[in-house]
Amino acid sequence: KATEGKNPVLKSGKWCRWCDAKVSCPEIGRESFKEARIDFDPIVDPRTPAVPKSFMLEEKNLPAILDAFDKIEMYIQAVRDHAFTLLDKGGKIPGWKLADKRSTRKWASDKVKTEAKRTWGDLAFTPPELLSPAQMEKVLGIEFDEKEIKKWVAKRVTNESSGLTMVRDNDSRRATSSIERDFSPITDEGKRKGKSR
Repeated sequence: KATEGKNPVLKSGKWCRWCDAKVSCPEIGRESFKEARIDFDPIVDPRTPAVPKSFMLEEKNLPAILDAFDKIEMYIQAVRDHAFTLLDKGGKIPGWKLADKRSTRKWASDKVKTEAKRTWGDLAFTPPELLSPAQMEKVLGIEFDEKEIKKWVAKRVTNESSGLTMVRDNDSRRATSSIERDFSPITDEGKRKGKSR
């Protein structure tokens, strides 16, 4: 009822976790930044890093520190989610972009099971599952020629990314978006077919 009034009082707390407005709420931002301020002891030796007074790990300080972490982490995640959505919709954030997550090797087809059984027998399996590409190279590399195993595996794997991640724009990965990943580009042939209809 209080939030439906003309000038609702903003109060942050654990309940903010479920609020859709947390990324734009001035109270959460203000509280998070206030709690993130740390008083440092003066540096005596420039080679020694400063020690945050409020982060001395005495037992009595832990509840306040952990409570502050919860609020700050929630705010950081809300900002990350907002930035990710903005980039994914084609928006620009200087110094940032979306890129594919690091890819992992997966078997290219189900036929590999049959081929592995025929070529390597039961050594290629942790019953009843086929070993992963990395496991197969490791396990079979003990019994057989390692180069032969790697060559056999390389012909039967594909590299797949598990999604998108937000990275700095100097990351070597190519910028992309979920739209680009979900829809392959239209070829000249496809355009011609579209026109003929």
